[in-house]
Amino acid sequence: MTAARCTRLLLRSRHGQAHTEVGLSKCASELYLPDTVFIPASGTVGKVALPSVPMAMNQSCYALRGKTGIPQRFLFLMTLQQVDYLKANVGGATFDTMVVDTFRRMQIVKPARELVARFARETDAVFEQVNTLQRPIQNLHRTRDLLLPQALSGQVALLTSPALIALCSGSVCRIRSTRTPTSKF
Repeated sequence: MTAARCTRLLLRSRHGQAHTEVGLSKCASELYLPDTVFIPASGTVGKVALPSVPMAMNQSCYALRGKTGIPQRFLFLMTLQQVDYLKANVGGATFDTMVVDTFRRMQIVKPARELVARFARETDAVFEQVNTLQRPIQNLHRTRDLLLPQALSGQVALLTSPALIALCSGSVCRIRSTRTPTSKF
């Protein structure tokens, strides 16, 4: 996880990079549990990430784990609520930098444990659905990343035959082509 890879609200299940045991053994970072809240310490302060898979990070991020009774997804949403405070309380001459004291100075109202637990029960299904919906999106990204360079280089022919257009003209997809149909098999 790098600061540049974070977005304002990020729920990731995979990223293009994967960790290896050798890489982790040479890295200062540990492998953090899923749902660890990541926030950049410098540069792009105000971005927050909640990966749904184990993840390592670089030295320009903080990894937040909730204290006993504070679920990670609740912590994530609380952190999002504090973004304006965090942005307003950064230092640094060249670029914004957040220090541990920035977190210590935050004043947060902590709801009763029962309320936090009830909130977690109510919102966990939404987070799970977001994670579930991310999988087909990531498959489409991988397919695009595989096929687009091949299509642009001519390694894969784009079929625009009338038969293909007829096949895809149902409720599944629509293909509109201004090119003259060609058949390349």
